[in-house]
Amino acid sequence: MQYRNEIGRFFFVFLVVYLTGCDLSVRQVGSEDPIESRSASRSEAESQSGASIFGGGQNRGIERTVLSDLHKHNDYRFSFELETLDGRNVSDDSFRGQVLVVDLWATWCPPCRQEVPHFVDLQERYRDQGLAVLGLNYERTFTAAGAHREIAQFTARQPVNYPLALGTPELKSQVPGFRGYPTTLFIDRQGMVRATVTGARPLAYLETMVKTLLFEGSPGGSSSAARPSSVAAERAVAELAPAMPKPQGAAKIQRNPYAL
Repeated sequence: MQYRNEIGRFFFVFLVVYLTGCDLSVRQVGSEDPIESRSASRSEAESQSGASIFGGGQNRGIERTVLSDLHKHNDYRFSFELETLDGRNVSDDSFRGQVLVVDLWATWCPPCRQEVPHFVDLQERYRDQGLAVLGLNYERTFTAAGAHREIAQFTARQPVNYPLALGTPELKSQVPGFRGYPTTLFIDRQGMVRATVTGARPLAYLETMVKTLLFEGSPGGSSSAARPSSVAAERAVAELAPAMPKPQGAAKIQRNPYAL
């Protein structure tokens, strides 16, 4: 009889855990707005991951990685004159005085598609602070019209709030040692490419890089031509945190609801 009671209690506990999950926290139903709750959770997660460069996040690994990438980079200029897919004429001079992120990407590239929502997010939140994003597409089509169709199909599923243009071999040849897609150029307010990144990066890395360059040209920041000190950079290299995610290639990408 006692044996049966023990079995009964076991199955009762198992049923409770199965139906409710392992989270034993209690939340009063209707006590918080679901949208506000999601926003708060995202802010807390970004703060804990070190995404906020000036916000005192617990994990400084990403900030140290950005500092290291800026220090070891051989700066260069990236010149272009293009017509965007919506018919506007843009050039590197068009963005002088802004921090410009140039994304060399393609719709057929899974890691490229993964990053697009991050660039949309950054453009939305930092546009008024001087950020601009430009996408240069390298599609596997025989004609420009075919490339336009491929891009239009993608943007119908993932709206993009920044200009897109077709890339050319001449533009790609300006990137030293170009290795593949996506390749992201971070250009400061003076028009210098300060970082060249190959492979997809998480939002925390992209945002930290953007905020670093924006802060350089702000009234309270340093000169945009200034580089991180060698002492700080060497310390950053020595202290790179393992929490910094590695670049993601086509074989290893995170789940993305917008990926085709």
